[in-house]
Formats: sequence, structure tokens, C-alpha cells
Amino acid sequence: MLGLIKSQENKAELVSEYDFYSFTESAHYHAHKFLGAVPKKQGEQEGIVFALWSTKAKTVSVVGDFNNWRLSANPLQRTFRAGLWAGFVPNLQERKFHYQFALQYEDGRVEYINDPLAKQIKFSPGFSLSEPRKDREPISRLASVYAPDNYQWSDEAWIKAREKSELSVNAISVYHYDLANAGEKKYQELAKELVEEMKPRGFTHLMLSNVIDAIDDLSYAKDYQFYAANHLPGNPEDLRCLIDHLHFNSIGVIIDMPIFAQLLDFSKKPSTNLLLSGVIHWLEEFHIDGFHFSTLYDSTKPE
Repeated sequence: MLGLIKSQENKAELVSEYDFYSFTESAHYHAHKFLGAVPKKQGEQEGIVFALWSTKAKTVSVVGDFNNWRLSANPLQRTFRAGLWAGFVPNLQERKFHYQFALQYEDGRVEYINDPLAKQIKFSPGFSLSEPRKDREPISRLASVYAPDNYQWSDEAWIKAREKSELSVNAISVYHYDLANAGEKKYQELAKELVEEMKPRGFTHLMLSNVIDAIDDLSYAKDYQFYAANHLPGNPEDLRCLIDHLHFNSIGVIIDMPIFAQLLDFSKKPSTNLLLSGVIHWLEEFHIDGFHFSTLYDSTKPE
């Protein structure tokens, strides 16, 4: 049982003091490089460091298909006597796997959550972000997904040209496409169709909505994502392929970044860090050219 797990203080440096203190002081904009599931070498062993920020949990464990979802298999250590938990699992970095964090509280309650910094989420069969739920039925997510990033970009010419361009001088024309309307189409198919639609009409940029696997109400806000790419048209590598193809055709990509007004408390420095790190994640790992921020409110609650 998870309750039998004894939390340990950090013996090996799974998370550096710089990362921890910069994060708590809202001065760390790469939280995705030390929180979540991060490849790392411990001594001579390579594996994954799992790290989660949780100030209310009594114990935290990582469960997944690599340990048969056993609660006691891989407990995380309480790091720096604060709300950061971390643990190392060897020999995972080269393969895809599914996982969740299991949090136990003082009252004995155990809660399973997906990694808020996961790059991909696996949904239960039949779930669709593009279809409205009837009678506000609960959402069942299966797990966060870890997969090695092996994509080789080919948009160097676009990146160099972008660095020299002056947006204040050069006019842009934006074409809006909502991935919720993609149906059964995959990223590769959409890439070809979008270029064929946009180039003859002179559009310079594409704005994509529903790029992030975000749920549009606060009843499931504890599993809200800033980093996971929409799984319906394909995996994150497929999305990179779409962006790469658009850049090859001299088309920039802007994504709509939804933000829950009630979920993010900007008076709390870690919340600010998570949002800013999410933006930088999309810039660096998906070569995004710009953002449109939209504020979401819980429609079940009065204004």
C-alpha cells in the first residue's frame, strides 16, 4: 500500500538547488526540463527522473506499465523539505511508456493524476475533445505518455529568415484552423491541405486552435495540460512534421493558448513558472512562431 511508503529526503541530486529555488522564486522558465518525466543519468545508469510539485501530498509515487501500476514500486523522495517530489527509474529513456502520479494525503485518500508537464496524454477509448459531453459526464483519462523525441527538423532556413524579419514592418495575414474540426484527418494530411489552401490566397501565418489537450471546464482542472499536444490527429512528432512542412512553405504557425482564469493564481510564483515554461516549451520544442492567449472560465459557476 502507498501508505506504507516512507518519504525520503533527497540523497542524490535528482533536482538541482538552482532548479528548485529558481522555480519557487518565479525565475525559472524551463520547468519542463526538470519536472515531469525527464531523461537523466545517475552514476552509470541512464533512466528517467520523475518529478512533481505537490505541497499537500503526504507521499507520492509514480505508477505505470513499467512497474505494473504498483503503488509501492517507485516512491518519490521529498526534495528540499518542500513541495517537490522526485525519483529515478532506470532503463526507461529509450522506450515509450504510460504513467501517472499517485498522491496520498493525510486522511489516507489516494488520488491518481496525470503529469501536468506530460508531452502527450492517452485518453480512454471513445473520448473526443471535439464532441460535447452529455450531462457533464466525467472524463476518464488513462495515462500520461512518455516517448523519446527523435524528430529531425528541416526548417533552418525559415528560422534564420524569421530572426531577420521585422513584424512591425512586414504585414501578415492569418488563416485560422481549429483542430476540433479535423475529424479523422491526421497531422500529415492536414499539413498538405493547409498549404494548398493558404499559399494561393497569400496567407503568411496559420493560427491553430485546440493544439493543446486541454479540457474546457474546471471539473477536471487538476488534470489540465499546458504541454500535451492534441492526440487526435497524431502524436507530438506528427505535429512537428506539420509545423516543419508549413515552415518549408514559408508559413508561420501561431497557436491558441487557453488559460483557465480560476485555475492560475498568479500570486503564486510556481503557477507563473508553469505558464511561462509552457510557452517556452512550445517555442523551443515545436518551433512555434507566436501565441494567441484566450481566457477560459468555468461555465458551471456564476460570474
